[in-house]
Amino acid sequence: MVLAGALAARLARLAPDLELELQAWGPSTFERLAESGLDLALYADAVLPKGICHRDLFHDGYAVLMRLGHPLLREVGKGGDLLPEAVAAWPQVVVLYPEGRITLADEVVLPSGGNPLRTPFRTPYFLMGLAVLVGTDCVMCIPSRAARHLALNPAMVAVPLAGNACFTYRVIWHARADEDPRMKWIRDQVAAAASV
Repeated sequence: MVLAGALAARLARLAPDLELELQAWGPSTFERLAESGLDLALYADAVLPKGICHRDLFHDGYAVLMRLGHPLLREVGKGGDLLPEAVAAWPQVVVLYPEGRITLADEVVLPSGGNPLRTPFRTPYFLMGLAVLVGTDCVMCIPSRAARHLALNPAMVAVPLAGNACFTYRVIWHARADEDPRMKWIRDQVAAAASV
């Protein structure tokens, strides 16, 4: 969501005959990179298996997405952000990505030593979560760049999450493709799109 538009526009201009296919992340993504089933992938966790190379694209934090007029907006602090404890009190839309588990975005609002989050709606798709938020008091904690993108919808508001939880977003590939000039060029285009 954050890179696809800028990358597609860049490739349409620089390599109009190139075909780009985006696929969902899954349990076999690393294997598919190793077996040439995928050229590259986008990844946000720190630990990578042996033989997988990476290039950092950007650092990101977290924001809370909710409907316009949500009661939680009354708790926005002077810095324009929300405390994780305030967010944890509301029902959560949890994005089950990449492998059907909660992500770090959901873990950053977990109450410490308290009750577990109320998660009445779980989905593998950010956009489906948006549809749920419009008609409920649920909230969704997601990466800041994705939240700003989804908050372009006039029914949505994105508020930064207080604290210093962050992650590095990367493009990854198998070491076998490290010196391939065509793959280097594609990775350069992904990095350029990430800087927009």
